[in-house]
Amino acid sequence: PLPGGGTQRYRVRPVPVLAPALAARFPQIQTYEAQGLDDPTATARLDVGPGGFHAQVLSAGRAYYIDPAGDSAHAMAFNKGTGALADGWACLTGGRGPGAGLADLAGQPNGAQLRTFRLAVACTPEYSLTQGNTVARVLAAVATTVNRVSGVYERELAVRLVLVANEDQAIFLSGAGAPVASPVYSNNNGTAMLGQNQTNLDRVIGTNNYDIGHVFSTGGSGIAYVASACSPTEKAGGVSGQANPTGDSFNIDYVAHEIGHQLGATHTFNGTGGDCGGANRSPRSAYEPGSGATIMAYAGICAPENVVANSLPYFHSRSYDEILAFLAGQGTCATVTSTGNRPPVPVAGPGYRIPLGTPFALTGQATDPDGDALTYAWEEFDRDSVTSPIASPTGNAPLFRPFAPSLSPTRTFPQISDVVNNVQTIGELLPTYARWLHFRLVARDNRAGGGGVDYDSTSLVVIGTAGPFRVQQPNAAGAQWQPGTNAAVAWDVAGTAGAPISAAQVDILLSTDGGYTYPTVLLAGAPNTGAATVAVPTSAPLTAQARVMVRAVGNVFFDISDQNFSIVRVLATQPPAAAAGASVYPNPSTGAATLAMANAQRGPVTLQLFDALGRPVWAAQATKTTEAWQYPLDLGPLAEGVYSLRVALPAGPLVLKVVRQ
Repeated sequence: PLPGGGTQRYRVRPVPVLAPALAARFPQIQTYEAQGLDDPTATARLDVGPGGFHAQVLSAGRAYYIDPAGDSAHAMAFNKGTGALADGWACLTGGRGPGAGLADLAGQPNGAQLRTFRLAVACTPEYSLTQGNTVARVLAAVATTVNRVSGVYERELAVRLVLVANEDQAIFLSGAGAPVASPVYSNNNGTAMLGQNQTNLDRVIGTNNYDIGHVFSTGGSGIAYVASACSPTEKAGGVSGQANPTGDSFNIDYVAHEIGHQLGATHTFNGTGGDCGGANRSPRSAYEPGSGATIMAYAGICAPENVVANSLPYFHSRSYDEILAFLAGQGTCATVTSTGNRPPVPVAGPGYRIPLGTPFALTGQATDPDGDALTYAWEEFDRDSVTSPIASPTGNAPLFRPFAPSLSPTRTFPQISDVVNNVQTIGELLPTYARWLHFRLVARDNRAGGGGVDYDSTSLVVIGTAGPFRVQQPNAAGAQWQPGTNAAVAWDVAGTAGAPISAAQVDILLSTDGGYTYPTVLLAGAPNTGAATVAVPTSAPLTAQARVMVRAVGNVFFDISDQNFSIVRVLATQPPAAAAGASVYPNPSTGAATLAMANAQRGPVTLQLFDALGRPVWAAQATKTTEAWQYPLDLGPLAEGVYSLRVALPAGPLVLKVVRQ
């Protein structure tokens, strides 16, 4: 089922989240992975257990979940939540952090091999109490979280997490009579639990029986040793705690984030507000403006610089680099198998020189050797040695936030809704000074069981002596174009026609949906002189939501008109004296009106009423039997506005203006 109704089909198969011996002892817990059939970009993780049915679906530009609705007999489907994280939450890092100092990591395609890590998760008694306080129910809750987190890691990094065979020995229940004696866990002190968890998991699981250790609590914080997986002395150094440790925010913002640290990833945010301040920022990885939006950022806890409320279930390409570098170096304790998958091959395209303060759009392409359905994400890849406020960036600070991967290989900077509405939003700011902008096009093949990922890079040079490039006409309120006529378009060239930008030509395009899409080319290859005359197509639809785009040829920058204008079929009106003594009264009218005519010949009369765009809204046939003649008009059903009444007489038509109030 889908949020809002409807269904989609999937190919489903079991996936091992519980080690075979553990699964044999708890057969009531079943886990599955799925690949979309109707939407081949969709991958899903499903589980059934004592707590009911759970599902996580990730697809192009979307994530949604299915969870029990109050009991295990009913479920609800809902889109990824937007609720903010609890105040005071912060992720801390500790340990050696060998991956954190790698300034320039070489990208590499990934997805041909699946790396499987044995994961041991300890549960504090306080956590167990929130999950039913029985081993089976707590294990089911842990399996739901690990299944969802592993689904993200497999899609993004071809990394699988499997709970160890004696995972049930690490579940510590609350109260007397618990089957496993509870060790000392400082539930509300994440730093203390780093060492406590290493000691306890080594004791109850066995130091040689797991690759990554973690502890779930209700303490309201997260902390992990960076690049600690596989380390005999620090591999259990990961803590995730939340008062209500379930759902999307716990699974992604906490658990996936902290395990990301254990696999070598550092923080990617560049913000200064809230918990983004202080030592939490990782200068060598601060590629996301403000709070950031991806798994290793600080979504929702960096007010007033929050870009999103919760993390997107995706890694920034910097995190991808860090984790793959760790897996190729110190993190080699995983079991490696072939996926049979080949990663996509993206091409970001050439670089350009662009004017400052001007929107632009980047378009790349990618192929997949296996024919898998691809998604694309354009990421800015800039960072500065020092941070700056998100609303007033300086130096090489990142300007543009990451978005979820989509089906389109094109991204508009800033997002097209900002351009249409003439607004600036944090995380989508145009450059206002000369600088470089670096970008990566990340392609994903979204293969369940081990996704393939690769990226390609390109750069832009912002020229400080050119721009902003701006459309100036049509911008006037009430502007109208008529199909089949010529219309003027004007723009401020702003130094873009000559060197170093050298955009000698522009294309002029038409939108009829308020500026979001531009399917009609009005004029191709016009000289970039600041003015052109275009022919309005006779087939142009009548609309009150027209916009014009002027786009550089052989470059990526553009601008659009600032407000909607109309395309209308103009109907000239005649004054009553010239219209055979015709008039409409009362005019304006609130509903009932009368057409009065005198001194015109008798005979059949055709009446048609058109709105301001020239669209017919009413018609009638009548017969004029007397020289002085009246006909009732019912304007009540019409919306307020200006209309044209066309009266076709044997001697010819006349047109009258009618106002509905």
